[in-house]
Amino acid sequence: MTDVKSRSEQEVVPRWQPWDHSPVTGPNFRQQKRILLVSPFLPFPPESGANQRTYFLWKALSEIAPVDLILCTDPYKPIEPQPSMPASMNLLGSFQWQPQGYSIHRLFEKSIFSLTIDRILHVTVPKHWDYEVDHRLNRGLLDVLRPTRYSLAVGRYLKPIVKTGIVGQLPCLLDVDDIGFEILAQQAQDPTRPRWRRLLNSAHSSQVKGAFQKWLPKFNGLWVTKTGDRRYPVTRNAAILPNIPYHIPAFTPQSNGSSSANPVILTVGVLTYLPNRDGIDRFIREGWPKVRAACPSAEYWLAGRNDPAVAGRWQTVPGVRVLGFVDDLAALYKASWLTLCPLWTGAGTNIKVLESLAFERTCVSTTMGHRGFEDLLSPGDSLLVVANAENLANHCISLINDHQWRLALAKRGREVVQREFSYEKFASIVREEVERVLGATAPGQIKLSG
Repeated sequence: MTDVKSRSEQEVVPRWQPWDHSPVTGPNFRQQKRILLVSPFLPFPPESGANQRTYFLWKALSEIAPVDLILCTDPYKPIEPQPSMPASMNLLGSFQWQPQGYSIHRLFEKSIFSLTIDRILHVTVPKHWDYEVDHRLNRGLLDVLRPTRYSLAVGRYLKPIVKTGIVGQLPCLLDVDDIGFEILAQQAQDPTRPRWRRLLNSAHSSQVKGAFQKWLPKFNGLWVTKTGDRRYPVTRNAAILPNIPYHIPAFTPQSNGSSSANPVILTVGVLTYLPNRDGIDRFIREGWPKVRAACPSAEYWLAGRNDPAVAGRWQTVPGVRVLGFVDDLAALYKASWLTLCPLWTGAGTNIKVLESLAFERTCVSTTMGHRGFEDLLSPGDSLLVVANAENLANHCISLINDHQWRLALAKRGREVVQREFSYEKFASIVREEVERVLGATAPGQIKLSG
């Protein structure tokens, strides 16, 4: 894998005939047809962590058999114009399910009461209703899927593939990725939130957990991103498919560690994602003043898609720069001294921690941002991990002032990422699970109702 230099190069995915790879062996694969991938995220362009994981999963599956892709989303997130994708990515179509209460939302969406109605629906509609088959969508898929036989369906996240109605109709694998009820449970325990909100989050967490308990046993196999995700009974036997960095730099890092004379602390991510936004808010409020007091020339750079209103507020703080989408990630990391992951809530693994280390930049992370990497990325060996915003600031100051320590951590981190978080390892886990499932289950045919 090579470094990604510009937006146009970020959107160039190798075009190959994926089915030229050696097929999976075994008697049950002689009649193998195709694999169906159901995802709320396209694998292209791979500009965010969710798109990147979808891309890697699509690529690994394509090395086993031809893959057809269905984009399945909810209508609160309108389908954006689809990019011009490589011919090898066979997108069958984009489909939207209809959440419970959506007809009421549509009725009032242009009314002055629309926000109030949405809030009422958010409170009153049970969350487990979101994890039921959408029969309207199911009927819409008849024309798309009836002519084609599949050996396997793979879902990115639980909700989209459940909505299609194909679970139980043929062998299915699920990439759980984020365990949906975990974030809600974390929010229910957050003392900074109003009591009514914490009670609501607790109820919603229980409802979503019930949906997971209902549906996950119906899959032939599961992938989770980290060891901790297997602590629940329904995920105990899941295979671990770690997140891996998409951007692997080809450049040789400079011996002085940065192209910038001033200390630059960098956070890269989707800044509209609520856990990212809240974490950045908290660091700017509680930690950044302390960094600036100790290092007056320090700058905090924020890169990624953002909300202009929030970005405008951040940029009023001395030393904070909101860069938006950055074309040249290599130059961005090369200019930084270290990176910061100020994440306090979340259910997955933070891919930007790995990306930072891949670019040979050590990271100061919260325990939440480090979660899932504990076994391979030891605190103090390749990155620093803290439990509160004040210590985020303290460690940033320490690394700014200790050049050799900063470089040593970064060098070690890059070595670990190159060895333990490679695409080859990711693809081998995917292949092993597909072989296990299809080796035990004869190829089936989708039988949609309707």
